[in-house]
Amino acid sequence: APAAAQRRRGRRRRQVGLRDRNEGIAFYNEALMVTAGLFADAPRSRVFVRNFSRLRSLRVLADIGLITGSMSLDDAVSFFAESVPMDTQTAFLETTMYLGNPGLALSYLVGKSELLRFAGDALRRRTVTLQSVHDRVWLNGNLPFSLHRLEFLDDRKDIDLVQERRAPLSSIPE
Repeated sequence: APAAAQRRRGRRRRQVGLRDRNEGIAFYNEALMVTAGLFADAPRSRVFVRNFSRLRSLRVLADIGLITGSMSLDDAVSFFAESVPMDTQTAFLETTMYLGNPGLALSYLVGKSELLRFAGDALRRRTVTLQSVHDRVWLNGNLPFSLHRLEFLDDRKDIDLVQERRAPLSSIPE
């Protein structure tokens, strides 16, 4: 039975894992470090991490603006240059990265949110620790959080939702 379960797990990971990926782990880690007080006695470091968080949030706004067409290349460059602030050349490089990878900035925010949701749901179980959640995520590489939820929490809701919206994808094994 364990060998059959391993085979199903491998098929499931190949089917879902090749199409999906998780992002936002570094974003999550930064928030976790600040929340845990790692920078309590290092105010300049805390400001540095908060500034990166702010930049990631601004990237989401520019990413969505570029995707929807509500921002042009020039608008997004000006937005970064004024809001961050940063020099025009760096702002241009930031903007072209998101033009070439639509949704990338948004994926970091979604990934952070998904990891927070996974950790929160897991920690509601009496036998789960934050360490075991982190071990699970770090040891499994770029496994989508939908599969973490299925394998660690026996929660299929995200997988079922993905299946409903991906008609051509064959059934995900139990």
